[in-house]
Amino acid sequence: PEAVAKHMVAVSTNLE
Repeated sequence: PEAVAKHMVAVSTNLE
């Protein structure tokens, strides 16, 4: 779902 995609993006941003 959209929430999952947003979560993945948030994690990617957190890694940087």
